[in-house]
Amino acid sequence: MRSTARKASHLASDLPPLPSRVLSFDGQLIDTSAACWRFRSSSDGGVLVVIPWDRFEQRAILGDRARFIAKLFLADKISRKKARTIENDFRMFCRFQNWLNSIQRSAFEWSDLTEGVARAFLEHGVAHTADKGNDFSRLRTFYRWGVARQHSDFDPDLFRILQTITAVGNSKGHNVRFRHSIKGPFSPHELLLIGRAVSEGRGTDRDRAIVMLHLELGHNPNASARLRNKDF
Repeated sequence: MRSTARKASHLASDLPPLPSRVLSFDGQLIDTSAACWRFRSSSDGGVLVVIPWDRFEQRAILGDRARFIAKLFLADKISRKKARTIENDFRMFCRFQNWLNSIQRSAFEWSDLTEGVARAFLEHGVAHTADKGNDFSRLRTFYRWGVARQHSDFDPDLFRILQTITAVGNSKGHNVRFRHSIKGPFSPHELLLIGRAVSEGRGTDRDRAIVMLHLELGHNPNASARLRNKDF
């Protein structure tokens, strides 16, 4: 009991409490006291977005305080940004923690961040992920938030250095170049089958019109499925 009280005191001594519920950017009420935060990608439905803090905290390298500050950041950002942005930021924290593990860091607080650590994380992203420098940019945005909130873990001088670092974003068009099975173009064989189905009058007139219109605009099976589902 005393150990738990000391931990809570350590986290809350100079930090605001985590709100138990947050109203999202599009009007969803999110229970931030739960082990997993759950909300939809849009207020009228869409994909269920899950932020599994319980799994994130298993074998955590980010310390208790670092994880709590990450929660404060996302709880604050939920009210200003769309669900997918929140999910991407959470995944950045996960990848940052995994990277810390890969370089054999046993514990990390945000006060431990240095220019060298930040540049190494950027280099890792550019060399090993399709997102390139996007995770570094997300980390820098988080650090800017910490500086703006005047949390003691964040150094304004370090943030000014981070601002000078150029982070190349994810490469464009790679789904087309590498013929991604869902987001890439139809194969010649798929196009032949689609053309044959249309010429044979399969489906409704509306279905055939949508398919042919889309084939004129771009060969993307994922976009075709979304059109068929009226997900414009």
